[in-house]
Amino acid sequence: MKVKLYGFEVESSSSSITIDALMASMEKKSGLPDNSRNIERRIFIDCSSHAEYHSGLVVTVKDQKRFCRLEGSGGQIKIAVENLKGDDKLMEFNFFVLNKKNGIGLYQHYHNSCGLNIFGAYLSSEFTNLRQSLIDDETEALELANGSISESQKKEIRRKFKSKLIFSQLVRKESLEKILGEYKKLKAFEYEFSAIDSKVREGIPLSNYAKKIREKLTFASGWGVPILSSAISEAIDKIKPSTGRIYATNQEGDDVSIRVFNIPDNFGEEDFDDVALKLNNLNLQTFSSHQVSLDLIAVCKSKDYRHIFEANVK
Repeated sequence: MKVKLYGFEVESSSSSITIDALMASMEKKSGLPDNSRNIERRIFIDCSSHAEYHSGLVVTVKDQKRFCRLEGSGGQIKIAVENLKGDDKLMEFNFFVLNKKNGIGLYQHYHNSCGLNIFGAYLSSEFTNLRQSLIDDETEALELANGSISESQKKEIRRKFKSKLIFSQLVRKESLEKILGEYKKLKAFEYEFSAIDSKVREGIPLSNYAKKIREKLTFASGWGVPILSSAISEAIDKIKPSTGRIYATNQEGDDVSIRVFNIPDNFGEEDFDDVALKLNNLNLQTFSSHQVSLDLIAVCKSKDYRHIFEANVK
């Protein structure tokens, strides 16, 4: 089994709630159990150990107390059942890092561990919780200062913190059709022209004055995922946009987006046994200084990939 590295991007739709604020909020709850998805997960966050990157670790705790293994003896193969001792539990792990300047990160994943889009759903939920907390805090402060608060003031506070998290998986355009086929619904396709030729300018008002042109297509209901995934893939080959984003719904019902880049299928892979061996006796309170976490940052800063993970960082 391979442990692979995948790229992702997080953006806030409004400057009222930043990604740094989200990470800081999650750091305060670092390592606490989260059972919101019918399984215990603990997300560890470290915002201060590295100047350029937030470090993180997702731990999935399995509730089973027994596990099976194959046992060979005298030419016979048997199944042996063993019990975990005391408070011991089986677990899965996913390290990640996130660039503080541009919101582009690297996520470690292997089969049956917490998927990238599920991880994104946790971030989105925490973002929503943070937004509500900021609204509640400002409402309470205004009430304490004035004794009461009007409905219009409440609306203004909600408007001030109107924001949502946009989580995107970074996808290689050559493998886009296959990846899109795994989603429950494809909702829209947004892209930016890399070159504005005469045909494009003729069809768009004021295009002569534009440096860049961005279009967003919202799909009508009734079109299935196989048809749209094929059509989007063909459109990207024809249009050759500088960037593209597909808005979709995953099988769990979460809204996600997929960013299309000229990137590899993944940013590295390693045998699970080799990675697991490195984690023996890891203290979760100091995970960000572990070599596995440092290796992710090294990949982001490498000559081959820094143009992606450190794009537009000054």
